[in-house]
Amino acid sequence: MRILGIDPGLAAVGYALLWVGDTPADVELVEYDTFETAMGKPERERLADLRRWLSVYLADRCPDVVAVERPFPMPKLSYNIVPVSAAYGVLVEAAASVRVFRDYGPQVVKAAVGVKQREPKKLIRKAVQERFGARLRGRDDGLDAIAVALAYVRDLERESDYAASVRGSMA
Repeated sequence: MRILGIDPGLAAVGYALLWVGDTPADVELVEYDTFETAMGKPERERLADLRRWLSVYLADRCPDVVAVERPFPMPKLSYNIVPVSAAYGVLVEAAASVRVFRDYGPQVVKAAVGVKQREPKKLIRKAVQERFGARLRGRDDGLDAIAVALAYVRDLERESDYAASVRGSMA
């Protein structure tokens, strides 16, 4: 199963593609990076660039699941919520062709990598590097996208645990 994690933004979108094997514990990081839009362009053109980029990416990589982090208004970044929300909407619409779609709030994304709700978001980088190797470099957007994809893997783990407990209770 291929899971595409997305950390939305207007200036930069983090993305990460994970491969999950036979069990949710069998996770491989295929790729991660950041797609950036041109700062000098009008917002509507940048949004169109995001749609085009994701449409091409989806056609090329064919993920089974798209997981996106839901925008969350933070007082320090309140000026940014409208453009980020617009980017989120465009990315969600562009992902409509994918079989499974999930969106997660920041707290769920943090929890997926063992970061507590009140701890700084920068700890996501450290947690992801510990899981996949300290060699991971690049912008936080790409590393955050790994955590978004891992939120879906965490859901799979819970479903597997539940299914196993149901099977065990029926025996």
